[in-house]
Amino acid sequence: MQRRNLRKSLKRMRMRHFAFGVAILTAAIILPISFLKQGTIATYNTIRPLFLDDGGKMCVTELHRRGVKFTPLGDTGSANCPIKNAVKINTFKDALPSSAFVLSCTTALNLDDWLAENRIKKFAHMGTINCRKMRGKGLQSEHSYGTAIDISTVDGASVQEDWAKDSLDGIKLRKVAASACEHFSNVLTPDTNTLHKNHFHFDNGFGNRCGAKSQFKLR
Repeated sequence: MQRRNLRKSLKRMRMRHFAFGVAILTAAIILPISFLKQGTIATYNTIRPLFLDDGGKMCVTELHRRGVKFTPLGDTGSANCPIKNAVKINTFKDALPSSAFVLSCTTALNLDDWLAENRIKKFAHMGTINCRKMRGKGLQSEHSYGTAIDISTVDGASVQEDWAKDSLDGIKLRKVAASACEHFSNVLTPDTNTLHKNHFHFDNGFGNRCGAKSQFKLR
């Protein structure tokens, strides 16, 4: 029952993020470009941290229950880039990361769900925490809040080398990317743009940028 309630809470959080993202996008469309550059982006960067969900003690308890090996860090980061209920992940119960990393507790749970659903045994990542703006934009990156992770390999399949291939590795990568849409608000792949030619980007930010599953060329 506790796990079901937590799942519902995380789903409601993603829906709130989606609704707010729609509002921001609508404002961006109807407001003058000059105001967008000077006002809306600054407003977004100010408001975004207010919607971060720490998951509370229930989230940390759930990670323990699932057998995840981690260190609770509490609230960390900075005023501009706060990380709520941060956890340093060493290993998941059945999946080994290339190295330890830090995420918000709720994002760590979403990642664990994705790993378990796809029976992933090991993966390599390119980092999680980075207090910076999105490349080419003024919006704060989700990496600033510990709500994003970049993944470069899954069970030995390389995103850069295997994504477009009709091999077992290529099929697996496209399958797990499509699956990620059920666990994260935004899923970016090599099909999204050249900035992601060598990794998946998963985050729990505003919006619902996953695209049609045909994006992943499932066969």
